[in-house]
Amino acid sequence: MVVIAGEAGIGKSRIVAETAIILSEREEAVVLHGDCVSAMGALYQPFVQPVAALAAAIESGQLSAGRDGDLGVDVP
Repeated sequence: MVVIAGEAGIGKSRIVAETAIILSEREEAVVLHGDCVSAMGALYQPFVQPVAALAAAIESGQLSAGRDGDLGVDVP
């Protein structure tokens, strides 16, 4: 897990997006993300989105968890 923090407008979203592209395309990593917006309220909100996406992907068969806990992507 990586947490990116800083003032508005310094490029946090851009660096996260570029890193996600590199990890998913070159390293074939599973990339999950959550947004932290003050209007959303709950401190744990940035974790709700990625955990929900992960659960949905496993349930639909797009991802599978191995015995060692690693996630595997099922590509058709």
